[in-house]
Amino acid sequence: MTDGKRKVRLQQWIDTYGKYVLGTALRILQNKQDAEDVFQNTFIKAYTKSVPFKSEEHLKAWLIRVASNESISLLRSGWKAKVDLMELPNKICEDFCEKSEFIHLLNHLPQIYRRAVYLHYFCGFTSDELAQIENVSLFHYPLSSGTRASKA
Repeated sequence: MTDGKRKVRLQQWIDTYGKYVLGTALRILQNKQDAEDVFQNTFIKAYTKSVPFKSEEHLKAWLIRVASNESISLLRSGWKAKVDLMELPNKICEDFCEKSEFIHLLNHLPQIYRRAVYLHYFCGFTSDELAQIENVSLFHYPLSSGTRASKA
């Protein structure tokens, strides 16, 4: 693929999936500048990836997973190690999402739940897709005997 075609493809990815990548980074980092760095690093990795993506959904999941990993790596880095994550300000990028009671409550969730809620409600991923992105298995709880009896 020529360099010109790769640049056009990259711009299409940014236009289509950029809000999901930035949103994922913002949810984890709660800092606009750091989220923009993760956004840039994520799309650089996509641009330089030599293996083609299987589908658009595979690409979207891959980008969000990379953004999530990049964000977590940034939080774990020595640069961020001195920051108490529990005391991070509850700032939300105003040009990205509206302030609401839901967003306020979402920001008080532990990081893993915050990311799952964001990916499900804001990015539209199903629980099966979330499990694949997060590289975990779904838990299937058996129905209680009372529930089973009422369904019978």
